[in-house]
Amino acid sequence: MIGQDDRPGYGFSREKLLHFNFIGHVKVFRKDLFERIRGFKDVYVEDYDFVLRASEVLPDDQIAQNPIYLYKYRIHRDNKSVSGIQKSRNAAARAIQDSLRRKEGINTEVFYTHMTSDKYNYFDWRENEKARS
Repeated sequence: MIGQDDRPGYGFSREKLLHFNFIGHVKVFRKDLFERIRGFKDVYVEDYDFVLRASEVLPDDQIAQNPIYLYKYRIHRDNKSVSGIQKSRNAAARAIQDSLRRKEGINTEVFYTHMTSDKYNYFDWRENEKARS
């Protein structure tokens, strides 16, 4: 079950981000951060990848979430997140794997394990940590 600390406005955690994408689609960021991490990459999970890369260069207390919901996301069978769920999971696992390698020096496999709720995919890597660079 997702706890109160995982809702928007309750503090950011890279540790949590490495296990599931709790960041919404709307982002506001400074232009110098965008340039520093070289903008969005052309990947299937571009929002998640962007925030992972931002978390590599900023401490948790410099990333905040707005406590006010600014939009609603309607889920239906034609959503990219629903119709391409396996593609999204694979791309998210690769984004997490790349981020672990860049920031922590961990070269490991990242894998989807289970749903923590009906909203979030959960990924793990600790049990399969191979080596630190």
